[in-house]
Amino acid sequence: MKNLRLAVVSAFLLCLMMTQSVFALDSAFSDVSSTHPNYNAITALKNKNIIGGYSDNTFKPENKINRAELTKIVVEAVYPGKAVGANCFPDVKEDWYAKYVCFAQAKGIINGYPDGKFYPNENINYVEALKIALEAFSYTPMVKTDVWYQAYLDISASLGIVVSTDNNEKISRGKMAQLIDNILGCLKTTKFSSKVGNFSITFPGKPINASTPFLTTTTGEISMYMYAYQTSDKVFLVAYSDMPDLVISSANAKDLLKAGEDSDLGGLTPDEEKENTYNGYTGLFYKVNKSDLGEYLVSQIYFVENRLYQIKMISTEGYPTDAEVDAFIGTFKLLK
Repeated sequence: MKNLRLAVVSAFLLCLMMTQSVFALDSAFSDVSSTHPNYNAITALKNKNIIGGYSDNTFKPENKINRAELTKIVVEAVYPGKAVGANCFPDVKEDWYAKYVCFAQAKGIINGYPDGKFYPNENINYVEALKIALEAFSYTPMVKTDVWYQAYLDISASLGIVVSTDNNEKISRGKMAQLIDNILGCLKTTKFSSKVGNFSITFPGKPINASTPFLTTTTGEISMYMYAYQTSDKVFLVAYSDMPDLVISSANAKDLLKAGEDSDLGGLTPDEEKENTYNGYTGLFYKVNKSDLGEYLVSQIYFVENRLYQIKMISTEGYPTDAEVDAFIGTFKLLK
């Protein structure tokens, strides 16, 4: 039983640790024709008042974008009309971009350089721009990589929003508009399905693939496959792992689910707990306030033959409402 619990607990701990738009619109700028590769994105963002052009009604899509311009676009995309602030860096005083830069710094979207400066007028490369954009939209890496930007490249590949294969490319205004428009497209409710995982579920936005490598335990190898979507105050995730035969033969489904719940609770008493079933398979639903972490966890787990499914919502602003739980956890379905 000790080895059994170790196997299930390991799987749960893995899970917890990892916790172009197309518009038929008239051209918004005189130098962005309908044949331009970034036409749809530029036009869409212009119509949403996220980007603006120059006084001569041009956008100059091939011009390189600097750090201040990038920050303005990102802030307007995520927090339209809310930017305020000034004097947040030695080189950011009260210029036109100060309110965007200072607002982004206060939100933790950007940082300065080791010398304390921001260098607003320096052109920005692709991976730096990608990091700022993804962080602004709460696509934060759940695992660290040896090279700091690799995690962001992995997320962009998972989301299908890649706009450059040259990490050091000084990104153009057109490509930046494309990147932002691609990310905005990921924020729509997404019905996600995994044929290998044999499930479908509806996320509030496009999830990232956060699969883990094999974890070796005393009862065999366990691999975790996880998909997650994150907002500013919530994480939505679904994960599955196949248990070694020794685990399956050692206990019934209720014991396995209870061992998994115990690892989640960490000695805490759940605020709500109930057994349930799905298609005849035993399940367990529970809520727990992890006050030491400032987190509220809502979890639904199922054992389906030898597979452990975990559907979780983690919030920093109190428990999700029943409607929010139903809109995510309640949409989980087995494909066959």
